[in-house]
Amino acid sequence: MIQTPNFITPAELMERYPNTKKFGWTALRLETFSRAGLLHYVIPEEDISKVLICEYSFQGLIQYTENVKSKKKD
Repeated sequence: MIQTPNFITPAELMERYPNTKKFGWTALRLETFSRAGLLHYVIPEEDISKVLICEYSFQGLIQYTENVKSKKKD
């Protein structure tokens, strides 16, 4: 089954996933990650200064970061 993407703002992602602050992530950093190609995102036509990030892609980045950090501990 294909999952429908849920696009939300970086600030909303930080509210939903407060544990990501332990990585030093902020809403501004999430925008940087998206524009650098680490996250799937869209820019709405009505406000081109705004970035909406795919929540599923964000979850994948969290999982990847946690895996890398756990391997560094070994």
